Amino acid sequence: MSRPGLAIAVGLALWAGPLAAPATAASAADAAKRIGLVYDIYSGGLHVLALDLDLGLGLDTGRYDVTAKISTAGFLAWFLDWNQVTRSEGTLGEGGVAPDLYRMNATFRGNARMIEIVYRNGQVAVVRAEPSAKDDGEREVVAEAQRRDTLDPMSGVLAVIHATSEGKGCNGRVPVFDGRRRYDMVFVDRGERQFSASRYSVFDGRAKQCDFVFESIAGFERRRPENEERRRLQSGRAWISPVMPGAPATPVRIELDGDWGMTIAHLRDIRRGAATAVGAR
Repeated sequence: MSRPGLAIAVGLALWAGPLAAPATAASAADAAKRIGLVYDIYSGGLHVLALDLDLGLGLDTGRYDVTAKISTAGFLAWFLDWNQVTRSEGTLGEGGVAPDLYRMNATFRGNARMIEIVYRNGQVAVVRAEPSAKDDGEREVVAEAQRRDTLDPMSGVLAVIHATSEGKGCNGRVPVFDGRRRYDMVFVDRGERQFSASRYSVFDGRAKQCDFVFESIAGFERRRPENEERRRLQSGRAWISPVMPGAPATPVRIELDGDWGMTIAHLRDIRRGAATAVGAR
């Protein structure tokens, strides 16, 4: 499950504690500026994951906070217990995206996992991980120099969405460090496509297509030479568009090419305000 989780609940989504926290007084007062997006994720034609995104993009305040809650769904939930909450917050403006804090809490088959990254002056300052990278399988080491000028996964995706909202397109390379792994997200603008609402998705309208590839750099589990080609992470496509008048552009559909065929995230519901009320402590 780590491969679909990396790309969709990423951080695109994207790219694994506590699963929910009540909305604070500040976030409740700002509810009208928040958007909740609910996705159903299918793999091999089967509903396997549920993803809730709670986005607070304060273009007037210059702040953002994004929370993603992902969990197994459908028949898969009977066999695999996986719940993950990821939160990223920072500043948003003409200079782009600058994270302040990134947190990920997850339970996978009863085992807890946690990552926290604190940024100072635009750089990774503190990294906390449980289990630590050295205790989490045979992982390569991510050197301090490789962490420089990186974004967390959710801020990386937000940077591309922000550029698209400003009419700059989604071409570019985004360096990402998620607390254990260092990789680049490479995006290519492929123009627009018309969508119609269906029993899977509520979105109806035109959306910009952004193809992406995840390129691994360091921090991944070591593989045997014959499997080295699989070190290239997934490729896929995301379609981005405002989901309501006055709203920023957000993903309306995501397709991920993987080892088990295509994984698709369909936008099932849209909520104005903080109705999703998901967060990470």
